[in-house]
Amino acid sequence: MQTIVRSTVESTLVIALLFGLAPRTCAQSPVWNPATGHYYQAVQGVLSWAGAKITAESTTYLGMSGHLVTIADDAEDNWVYYTLKGGTLGDYWIGLWQDPNDSGYSEPSGGWKWVTPEPFTYSHWHSGEPNNAGGAENYGGYWSGFSWNDYVNDGGVQGYVIEYEPSLGTRFCISEPNSTGFPALIYAGGTGSIAANDLTLFAGPLPDGSPSLFFYGAIQIQVPFGNGWRCVGGALHFLRPVARPVAGWLIRTVDYQNLPSGGQITAGSTWNFQTWYRDPLAGGSYFDASDALSISFVP
Repeated sequence: MQTIVRSTVESTLVIALLFGLAPRTCAQSPVWNPATGHYYQAVQGVLSWAGAKITAESTTYLGMSGHLVTIADDAEDNWVYYTLKGGTLGDYWIGLWQDPNDSGYSEPSGGWKWVTPEPFTYSHWHSGEPNNAGGAENYGGYWSGFSWNDYVNDGGVQGYVIEYEPSLGTRFCISEPNSTGFPALIYAGGTGSIAANDLTLFAGPLPDGSPSLFFYGAIQIQVPFGNGWRCVGGALHFLRPVARPVAGWLIRTVDYQNLPSGGQITAGSTWNFQTWYRDPLAGGSYFDASDALSISFVP
């Protein structure tokens, strides 16, 4: 799978230095997690939690904005810690902080939240942590032995983890579970800017190796289609060639200058995107579709 890296780390180095970033960092290439459909990147370098947060949120990959990693469950926690460096991660910042203005704030365990709006429902604190032992230990990170610790802002950890997740567009329609046991969902990364030309489409989980295709149209519908629903109507435009998912996910970068006839994407237009895929193991009609995503484009 060919990918294109668009990173803004260099342009934010001066800003990050003001928040405690050391002059030299070493960033591995982002790694894709097929279970979440997100990319993750380990960046080595001693810096403050605030500096890591600023830099992560100023970095992009495949048109997706980054943020310090947030952990939803044990599976994601294990994957991040044991995958990114090909072994144990070590002491790295995550997107966890303690808000003293939160109504549930108390030391040491109240008021913890993620840097994103998602709820803080999963934790993996080391035994006896958090404990605020150093005073103002309001920031979370991995600690030795695959567990979390609370640190002060300049806790001297080895680096930080950036997470990139698709967030463009508005989801609509429904998708039925396929032979993977889950419904296929479509996502988009990028800005929706015609000038930026940075749209990337993602869909999954899909049956590995099954022929699959993104298509789009101007009308939203919901009609039976194979084992699921077709959510896009009117004249349909297909993003060829047909491709096969890798590890359950289909990914395609879209070039606005190379689109099907009649399917030009221009500033001010709104298009609806969906994924068609073969699914022989599911029986029935042997094919299915994802849910759909509506994207409005800007100059």
